[in-house]
Amino acid sequence: MAVFDPLLAYWFWYNMITEHALASLEEALDYQFVDKQLAVMALTHRSLRADEYSYERLEFLGDKVLALILSETLYHKFSDADQGELTKRYHPLAKEGALAKIAVGVGLPSFILADGIGDVHERASVQSDVAEAIIAALYLDGGMAAARKFVLTHWVFDDAVPDDRNENPKSALQEWAAARQLGLPAYNILDKRGPDHALYFSVEVVLNGVHKAQGEGLSRKIAEQDAARNLLSNLTKG
Repeated sequence: MAVFDPLLAYWFWYNMITEHALASLEEALDYQFVDKQLAVMALTHRSLRADEYSYERLEFLGDKVLALILSETLYHKFSDADQGELTKRYHPLAKEGALAKIAVGVGLPSFILADGIGDVHERASVQSDVAEAIIAALYLDGGMAAARKFVLTHWVFDDAVPDDRNENPKSALQEWAAARQLGLPAYNILDKRGPDHALYFSVEVVLNGVHKAQGEGLSRKIAEQDAARNLLSNLTKG
């Protein structure tokens, strides 16, 4: 029985990446690699049994490079934010879902080299890992400038959207208002309808006497959360 050689396997897959495919990848990244092997390695999944040539080491480095770029950008963009607020802004930008979404947006899954078994290309964890590996490849090939350009092009540093915006919009709105010295939001019941065991509430939230939004729900708490979410969305869009 022939002995499996991961190096030969890697070069087999490397040669399957045509110049056209590499050109397509570089166009998607808006970057031309000097070392094409870095690009291929960043896309090689360990399912090829070529662990030494898979993207895992690049993923490790890319995670750290991304963390630095995100942290530095947030530090300069939100100069009045304290450590706690910066941390809240950082986490949604660095989580797996955010990276996977960017990988899909760039088209990276279609370039992933895997053994073809299962849904490797569709896994958010793999897409996220490849995004970090590509960042590392850009960093090693073109320096921090190349990696930073990619991150700043595809990451959205949304103004004032805390990490808990969806989970606790009332707290998020209060923090947003406090950061701008706008006072506390006030919630008023506009309407209560239905039988006592199934009341339906309509609530209005008012901030600084100017900013207003309404919400509805099967309890006062749910309606207030809905109103806060709607006002936050209005205040932070665009």
